[in-house]
Amino acid sequence: MTHTLSLNSLCRLHTNLAEVDIQKIDEVAKNLPLIADLNRANVFIDCLTKEGQHAVVVAEAAPETAPSVYERPVAGKFVYEAFEPAVFYTLRNGKPMSLNRALTQEGKTVEQSVVPIKG
Repeated sequence: MTHTLSLNSLCRLHTNLAEVDIQKIDEVAKNLPLIADLNRANVFIDCLTKEGQHAVVVAEAAPETAPSVYERPVAGKFVYEAFEPAVFYTLRNGKPMSLNRALTQEGKTVEQSVVPIKG
């Protein structure tokens, strides 16, 4: 599976995640297309980078049940706290955030809900 290699390589390159954590993220990533379709929304998995200042998109899925917000894939792109504060709140505190405003990598304003993936 291509997404597995990409997800694994992105995690190893940009994060300090243990192998067991990468495997858990990979399991969740297999369900992203279904989650995207059920929510009629783009869905992403972001991981904190090694230095802890940014996050990186390691997996994504666009819905087939609604138009995608994105024109291009963003896996491998960095996530910045100034644009997506809910992502960093959840990464640091392990608590979900719902319907928070965010700015996409393509400069579009969106409502974003974030939940942690716990091992």
